[in-house]
Amino acid sequence: MTRADAPGDALAAYAAARDGDVERARRFWEDARPALDADARAIDTVDTHLAAGDANAAADTLADIVYVDDETPVLDGAIANAVGDLLHAFGYVAAFVLFFGAHSTETIVGRLRLAYRAVGVDIERTETVDGTERTVFRCPYRTLGADRYGDRRVCHDVLDRVDDGYVTFLARHRDIDYDRPRRCRASECCHSEVREE
Repeated sequence: MTRADAPGDALAAYAAARDGDVERARRFWEDARPALDADARAIDTVDTHLAAGDANAAADTLADIVYVDDETPVLDGAIANAVGDLLHAFGYVAAFVLFFGAHSTETIVGRLRLAYRAVGVDIERTETVDGTERTVFRCPYRTLGADRYGDRRVCHDVLDRVDDGYVTFLARHRDIDYDRPRRCRASECCHSEVREE
């Protein structure tokens, strides 16, 4: 994100557009736009999509502005894919235990936050925006192996594969949409979101 201290209006505009609420997205976007340090073409594209009332296209472009995923994995190929598949499978199996008896959004979010804390993640704050439960946190492993693999490699290449298993479980068995953690631009924090499908 463009602001280091908060997700801000651009994240709110993205959430509104993702939910199909063009008017609300426009209001947040008007506040976010002047402060953005983003590609001018992307900003113009959001303007165009919102003016046309195309919430889905606006949400796609806003996601590119709000979130950054610029850490390309160093490991590639069959071994990396196999490890990724194993981590995904582990997350999926672990989800049966983690979410046992949890069916409401609030309970599932509570269990996810418990899992975050169990691996040492520091939760900065929690937010509820239009039925979406957002968790804002710092990853304690953001610099682990950074000199060799890149910043946040452990957080966003290893732990995310486990989170992908949670995503699969929650979509299949709880009708819950879990946006696994992603890093916001110009921020040390990451965000995850949970909402009913």
